[in-house]
Amino acid sequence: MPEPATEPPAPTVDAARTAANGKPAYVDPIVKYYDGTWFDYRVVWMRNLGMHWGYWDDTTRTHAESLTNMSRALAERTEIKPGMRVLDAGCGVGGPALWLAASYGVNVVGVTLSEVQLGRARKYAAKRGLEHLVRFEIADFTKLPYDDASFDIVWAQESVCHVPARGKQAFLSEASRVLRPGGTMLMEDWFRVSRPYPGDGEELMHEWLAGWAIEDLATRDEITAWSLEAGFAEVDLKDVTPFAYRSIRRLRRLAVWSTPGAALLHGLHLRSDIEQANLRSARLQWETNLRHYWLIGLVRAVKP
Repeated sequence: MPEPATEPPAPTVDAARTAANGKPAYVDPIVKYYDGTWFDYRVVWMRNLGMHWGYWDDTTRTHAESLTNMSRALAERTEIKPGMRVLDAGCGVGGPALWLAASYGVNVVGVTLSEVQLGRARKYAAKRGLEHLVRFEIADFTKLPYDDASFDIVWAQESVCHVPARGKQAFLSEASRVLRPGGTMLMEDWFRVSRPYPGDGEELMHEWLAGWAIEDLATRDEITAWSLEAGFAEVDLKDVTPFAYRSIRRLRRLAVWSTPGAALLHGLHLRSDIEQANLRSARLQWETNLRHYWLIGLVRAVKP
């Protein structure tokens, strides 16, 4: 049993607050970030439609393989059978959802906040002939429009980090609600090693996270305690940061190489402020990683 989660600092964006358009205040920054950084992801990072860290083992030869391997490492944390119903919470442009359907023969519902991502995900599903297994919709995973006990697996790959603390707790409650008894929640995400960090540590962390539309990360104790409070049992977080080191280093190298050209394009108004903040955070993640401020974890939680 983990120690009780420490109370995180008062969030600057509360999951209960709403913007002028009536949506939770975190929605627009997330949508603007992903819609505004599509070129960077598509050209520099995204292979096999993966928008997440890579997992490198002895058999991994390419960046594309590493992206698939991270999804595989998460999937192997439970037993996935053909015909199961999976919810991909924060599906992006559909990479993991399409991989799950093609690899395991499961039925996947992917939800995103972005209309742009929705259109791309549906296009990729049609291109791969997987429309009979995968459906994409607009929905907020902190308040899902699905019935109780309607999924066998809830899958969240580098998406829950984007919502504030109360949003993370709301997601876990919703995941527990929509899972059938015996169902599994699988999450791959970043987690703080501790809270707070000394000196300029907190300032550096938040400078990094802000460029990626993230308010704050949960600690491993917080995410475990919140999962248990949401009704899960057998909560386990596996640290896979060493397997992602080459991916972390690759992003830093690409960011350093592209910074001069990106600055020139920004000065010519050919790159946006959002794209520049994304690039800056790609460098800052390296510095925070060197300080051992965060880890990449695979979470498995079972609903009794």
